[in-house]
Amino acid sequence: QTGFPGTPHLLFALSDHGRLDEAYALLQQRTCPSWLYMIVSGATTMWERWDALRPDGSVDMGDDQADGGSAGMSGGMVSFNHYAVGAVGEWLHRRVAGIEPLKAVTGPSRVRPPVGWGLDLGALAGHHA
Repeated sequence: QTGFPGTPHLLFALSDHGRLDEAYALLQQRTCPSWLYMIVSGATTMWERWDALRPDGSVDMGDDQADGGSAGMSGGMVSFNHYAVGAVGEWLHRRVAGIEPLKAVTGPSRVRPPVGWGLDLGALAGHHA
């Protein structure tokens, strides 16, 4: 497992050192904890916690370890619109879509999607967040 402060750096490190397959494996995981777990569970925003919504549709407040609450999470803390887990946006733009700004902040960009990248777009089809 990785946390949101380290995950973007991990994905760039994997991508930039020949392990793009491992980075995509993280992206395409559908079980909790993962980004696609949120999407296949109907999310249209990033959740505060990976497991905020249980498979049965009930909300996991993280306040009772006996019922599957997240270890180390404060009781009653759950947001269904929380940017922290979306911290991989830059990696998605630069390494998955191949969009690189040519100048800081504003100006033209280069679009060069990777070839032979191994991302299963069919597996992602129909899941728009």
